[in-house]
Amino acid sequence: MYSGITEFYNSKLQETEKRKLHDLEVAVDETDIYEEVEFPLDAFPGHIPETIRQVAAIKQTEPSHLGTGILSVAGYSVGNTFRVQLSESYDPVPLTTWMLLVENSGRGKGKANSFVLAPIKKLQGVEDVKASNAEYDIKKSIAQLKDDISNCENAEQKQLYKKQLEDEQKKKIVPKKYLTTDVTIESIRHSCKDNPRGVYIMREELAGWYNSFGKYAKGSSDEESSYIEIYDGEDIRPSRSNSVSSNVIKPFVPVYGGTQPGRLGELAKNNRMASGFIYRMLFSYPPYKKLQRMDAEKILSKDNNIAVYAEQWQKTVEKIFEIKVNYLDHACTIPDPGTIKFDEPAVFAYEEWVNDNREFANNCRFEESVKADIDSIISRLEMNMLRCCLIMQVLKWATGEGSLQYVTRDTVEATGRLMNYYRFTSLKVYTEIEKIRFELGLTRSRKVRIDYKKAFGKRKEISKADLIEKVSNAYKITKSTTEKYINQDVRSEMPPIIIKKDGRKVYYVIV
Repeated sequence: MYSGITEFYNSKLQETEKRKLHDLEVAVDETDIYEEVEFPLDAFPGHIPETIRQVAAIKQTEPSHLGTGILSVAGYSVGNTFRVQLSESYDPVPLTTWMLLVENSGRGKGKANSFVLAPIKKLQGVEDVKASNAEYDIKKSIAQLKDDISNCENAEQKQLYKKQLEDEQKKKIVPKKYLTTDVTIESIRHSCKDNPRGVYIMREELAGWYNSFGKYAKGSSDEESSYIEIYDGEDIRPSRSNSVSSNVIKPFVPVYGGTQPGRLGELAKNNRMASGFIYRMLFSYPPYKKLQRMDAEKILSKDNNIAVYAEQWQKTVEKIFEIKVNYLDHACTIPDPGTIKFDEPAVFAYEEWVNDNREFANNCRFEESVKADIDSIISRLEMNMLRCCLIMQVLKWATGEGSLQYVTRDTVEATGRLMNYYRFTSLKVYTEIEKIRFELGLTRSRKVRIDYKKAFGKRKEISKADLIEKVSNAYKITKSTTEKYINQDVRSEMPPIIIKKDGRKVYYVIV
């Protein structure tokens, strides 16, 4: 590996001011594919943009983390009440999303999580109290029946008490579970059966989710495939052919959590890039920023009453939760989601965004293997776009700015701005993963070194000017860039080397 080219590759990937994603061919094609994209707060309806601004300032966390969390929590709150349908020609799809906040530890992910998840945790607390009270009533009833049996002298009545006691002892209270950290498929199966609205996987460190695949069962691919099927709206089927467990119809399992940039390589393990597992995720990935100074006056200011914003968000989530789940069966265990379609102008707005999205992919110049990965990222964004359009429409309704009759054009346009941000962060994550995997020796770098033999054949000596000219022409990169990494090679005393088939090394010395 030539140190100059490697240094050039790494420096391009580590820019923090106006960070650009460099074409992964690096030294072959110097085209920058995207500039840093700001998270579009104003895409959200009602009080939400101001809530994000104020909470981000008070808690010193990232607006993109708060916005992504709000989108995720709102989607879970809708749950199995609705699915979204572009038109009669398309099947309805669930609002399942996988959201990942990417930032180093101690930089604010936890603060964002505590705010956006507070309404769900409060609702979970209410359900836990209900379950606890019900268990107490059963225990109280059992104790009373035992006393009645002990004190009863009438044989017939005593037998009746015993039957009632037997029935009470068989009762089992299953609390409704909204949040879970237990991510085995069997656990998710039970949680979904107990709560047909859906169950929300939330992990502060989401690596605990995808790294657990195969830990409790044979083969990680089975669990990964099961989650992909759940994401796509497929039923959960028993993992064992002899299992007596029934299928879970229309499971709803969104995923939300965080990780550090240095751990992104774990996300790509077990061929998750090839399976498309990664490309289903949406990432909040802010640029690096210096630590902010603490402002005591701002913290103590009565104007910065975070309780006001928390209450607004709580009411928004509770209003969404008031939407009732319809059921296919009388036992209320099989959900029957309603369908919300796009109105005609919204379909045209979606078409415009999709075509722009595909044009973006077609205009990127990559080697074939990279191009295939980028195409997969772009195509998955279209499915996430559909889901997020309905989530945003529900947020408009919950904040008093829209209805639940259709997804409207303005909703699609606003959601498109959000998805352009997630397109950028998906490419950013992809580039970081490729860098990490290369540095760990898990993958071959994509043409990060020059094949000097291709540029000028078997000559052993060449002038610097001729070398720059030949390499620049051969690889279609600028002369200034060519000179930059060639100079770095020379300073590192690492001249271009060609290893022949017989093992001999030929050094091309610049003269």
